[in-house]
Amino acid sequence: MRNSFYLGVVLSVVWWYLQVSLVVSNVATTNSATEALFGHGVFLLADSANCTGTNVSVCQPCAEGSFSNDSLTECGCCPNGALGECFNQSFCELCGKGQAQNLTGQESCFPCDKGHYQDELGQSGCKPCPKGSATNELGMASCTKCDAGEFSNVTGSVECTSCPSGKVQPETGGNSCTNCTKGHYQDEIGKIECKQCQKGTFQNESGQANCRNCSEGHFQDLEGQKNCKVCEAGEFQDEEGKSACKQCEEGTYQDEKAQKECHPCKAGSYQNETGQARCHECPAGTFQGETGMAACELCKVGTFCGMGCAHCSACPPGTYAGNSTGLITCPVCPAGQYSKNKSSPSCTKCEPGMFQSEKNQTSCVSCPIGQICSAEGCDHCDECPEGQETKTKGSTNCTECKPGYYKRKSNGGICKPCSDGYYQTAPGSGSCFECPSGFFCPIASDPPLRCPVSAICPKGSGQAIPCAGPFYKANGDRTECLATQELIAVVVGCGVVFLAFSGIVLYKCRQYRKRRKTSEDNQLLTTSGSQIYSGW
Repeated sequence: MRNSFYLGVVLSVVWWYLQVSLVVSNVATTNSATEALFGHGVFLLADSANCTGTNVSVCQPCAEGSFSNDSLTECGCCPNGALGECFNQSFCELCGKGQAQNLTGQESCFPCDKGHYQDELGQSGCKPCPKGSATNELGMASCTKCDAGEFSNVTGSVECTSCPSGKVQPETGGNSCTNCTKGHYQDEIGKIECKQCQKGTFQNESGQANCRNCSEGHFQDLEGQKNCKVCEAGEFQDEEGKSACKQCEEGTYQDEKAQKECHPCKAGSYQNETGQARCHECPAGTFQGETGMAACELCKVGTFCGMGCAHCSACPPGTYAGNSTGLITCPVCPAGQYSKNKSSPSCTKCEPGMFQSEKNQTSCVSCPIGQICSAEGCDHCDECPEGQETKTKGSTNCTECKPGYYKRKSNGGICKPCSDGYYQTAPGSGSCFECPSGFFCPIASDPPLRCPVSAICPKGSGQAIPCAGPFYKANGDRTECLATQELIAVVVGCGVVFLAFSGIVLYKCRQYRKRRKTSEDNQLLTTSGSQIYSGW
């Protein structure tokens, strides 16, 4: 019985061995039979055996990162045919680059998705493309670096992104773009370098897609600038985006910076150069009545002007212009001359009998009474000599004083009549004579008259003074009246009468006062209805 059992075991082992040998020998043509026997993704693991036999007892799935190629594992003995362990010759292959397998027992590997890669063999998963790279194909063993001008700022990118306007990337494999610096710009996408702002433009911010035009009153003559320059005084710019300022034209000015226009020179000023910050005042003797002019004009004949005149003024009365142009001031008429109209070409001399002692006058003055001017252009009048006069103003010659009149040289004016008691019989005299004692002078132009017998004539008498008769009579020289005897008697008599009258009046007054006092002493005094007596 025991022999029969061993025999059955040996037959069973032989049968299994024959089956395995059959499968292995037909592995190229009998995949379906093998699949039915062991399934995909597995291999045979032979146990230890000696060289005389084979014992296939366990199937194991291919590990992660490998796959089955439908081959079976063969178990072979040691080469020397001696007893020893069998070794495995596996037909599970490692997943190639660009592939992965995260499950066991699979018959194939899957390709890496877009945006992923695998650069090693036998991996269970793919790696995302690092920043700065990308791939849009399946099963890639590596990612492609982003070109210059592109970037990828996330992992696992399918494709790189072009740098937006205002940014650039000069290198490959970039994970970001760089802002264009101030003074630069980039108006296109996917560029490796920025452009410089052109002349007349600027950019004071980074990362910009364009540059800004310089505003009016500003300019930029260099490229790649972050600000604009201001137009200086004497310059302007009325347009945007310019590389230079314009100079103010002749007749204009600009005294401030950063301006878009120039100002015209005001009336009375000029500018004959370009690019100036101010205008010049018209020089004295010139004028300019319009604005924005490059030169001034000379004042015309008969006019004058100081500095900065918009128009010239007519020479005023009292001055003259002659035939000159460009007068700064008009010459004044000298003493003895005048001008009464504006813009007079010359002065007029004062007529005879007239004078002008001051300059710059518009008329002459008549010589006063007692003075004369006999020529033209007198600047003063002359006093008439002693004993001569003028009776009207503006006289040209003097006349002699008549008899009975006189004029001293220092007095001026007209001849005066001789005072009462004085006389002058000759014409053209400078004084009169006093009438002598004993004579009187009733008419100043006649000689003195002898005083009458009944009158007196003291020295300087204009009339004889009669003595009052019969009480007075003239003395022998007829210089005073003397009292007569009759006058003396009358005076004495009147004195006596006055004294007598005065004595009588005094006596009467004393008698009256005495009687009144006696009456008052005896009078009853009454007070508040009661009788009161007073006295001693």
